[in-house]
Amino acid sequence: ILDNEYALTLTMVKHVSDESGTGGDWALRINVSRNAAATNIKRANQRLSLVMYLTDEDTPTEPWWVMPHGEASELMEGVLLAEGGNKVVGPWSMHVVEVGGGPDGKKKRKRPARLNYLALPAREGEHDFRLAVRELLMSIMYEQLERNPTSEKFHLSLPNGATTGSDLALFQVTVNMNSCVDFVFLSHGPGAARDPEALDARLARLSGPALTRLAAQREAEFDARFE
Repeated sequence: ILDNEYALTLTMVKHVSDESGTGGDWALRINVSRNAAATNIKRANQRLSLVMYLTDEDTPTEPWWVMPHGEASELMEGVLLAEGGNKVVGPWSMHVVEVGGGPDGKKKRKRPARLNYLALPAREGEHDFRLAVRELLMSIMYEQLERNPTSEKFHLSLPNGATTGSDLALFQVTVNMNSCVDFVFLSHGPGAARDPEALDARLARLSGPALTRLAAQREAEFDARFE
């Protein structure tokens, strides 16, 4: 995806294991780099914010817990963003991992990624969640601009808060150029362990170098089908 001075590369992988619930586990990697073809960029930004939103179109079967371990200052070890339950998927959890040095591990990290979040109940009857998220982000921007209207610089930051009964959550990850972040959705089948050690092991298999290898393997398998 080319967006002015930015180039975003997305990689998505589905993985099913004995511990997975219905639908399996999913990993999404977003690699952020500079768009070499961009012109007329007066001052190149060194940081970019990515906003991932999560919602449930049905009534959750388990209450959502958003940022259950509190605010996080380091994402390289993995952070549990939210957990809950769905009628079809069953229990689930959402995680994020900053991949140090980018997908190939060769780039030096200048500054750690920053994580901000906001969770609240979705409006009753809401169907177009992309529009709802856009309106919510715009309202936060207007509020922050009103507080400091004379500032020449503006940086959107979600306010870090979660409301009881939330089923719509936004997670803002601010990263450096030439960096990489992995979002991992885990479904939990009957009897699957959900303690921190078990979750960390499953997360490690779907993020960082393991995800790099898995994505390459899936791509090779896909290419082999059409040779």
